Amino acid sequence: MSFASETPVKAVRKRKACDGCGRHIEIGEPAIRWAGLTDGDFGTAIYHPDCREAELAYNNDLLECQWGDDWYPIHEIDRDDWPWLIEAHPTVAARMGIAAPSVCEAPQVEREGSRDEQNHSASPKEVSPDPTHGRRE
Repeated sequence: MSFASETPVKAVRKRKACDGCGRHIEIGEPAIRWAGLTDGDFGTAIYHPDCREAELAYNNDLLECQWGDDWYPIHEIDRDDWPWLIEAHPTVAARMGIAAPSVCEAPQVEREGSRDEQNHSASPKEVSPDPTHGRRE
């Protein structure tokens, strides 16, 4: 038999680490306390409310997972799903240090510039595998 219970906490009395993002829930901040029995093991967790919301959405909507061993905590989100997190839950993404530039770094595209830019472009220095650089002593 499995069960789960979620209890909203208006203000935490002690500083706790969020089981969603891993950052601290500071004294006085709201939280969601979860307790349950899944796959025969009893467990507890505490979340920022928006982290719990993001974790539920990630599992239920994106992964179509409902319960148990297939459940993914939001801190284990796949890098391919970072754009979804940034768009759907930007506060959680920011708290986890996931930002748009780190997700989708634009590939370097060569652009045609003015003639001066083309003539003065720096080329990478070639490195010779031979430490004498081809010189004979």
